[in-house]
Amino acid sequence: FILLLCLRVEDGQAFGRTVSINIHSPTISSTALGISKQLAQKIDEYYYYQEHKKEVDEKAQQRILQYLDPHLPMGLDAVDLTVAALTPTQRVRDTKLVMKNPKSYCQDRCLATGFCDIFEDVFEFSQEEARQFCSECIISDEEDHLCDVPEGSVHEYYNKLLEENRKKGFRL
Repeated sequence: FILLLCLRVEDGQAFGRTVSINIHSPTISSTALGISKQLAQKIDEYYYYQEHKKEVDEKAQQRILQYLDPHLPMGLDAVDLTVAALTPTQRVRDTKLVMKNPKSYCQDRCLATGFCDIFEDVFEFSQEEARQFCSECIISDEEDHLCDVPEGSVHEYYNKLLEENRKKGFRL
């Protein structure tokens, strides 16, 4: 015969000491409950959490939110974020792709991800003009030659990019 006994002590004085409980029963004469202060505190905290879960969660959320700034910095523009996102290695890779297969660059980079930086830098296109060029390039046939880019300008840009990266210490 096992007796499960749950005690709730409001002031916590009984925890940390051996408590003797006399139960008048023919099979059980006395029971002792001895737990450490740390365990008693954990039990109390868990019980409090179960009884006041919504309140505790709201307080935790408020503590987190006090460290977060609810406003974005003024003047932050999505275009600024995309320019900084391209690494020198990615610029070199993209330039090589433009030289090798402009249609693939248009499809995989410019139209799929919005990164049209090579066309913007080489041909001084706006982002909208670069997307327009790539849209026409994708829908064209090989015979239309709408994807043809002047090789000299792309090669010049590529060599300039390599030189700038070497000066910065990048090994590409």
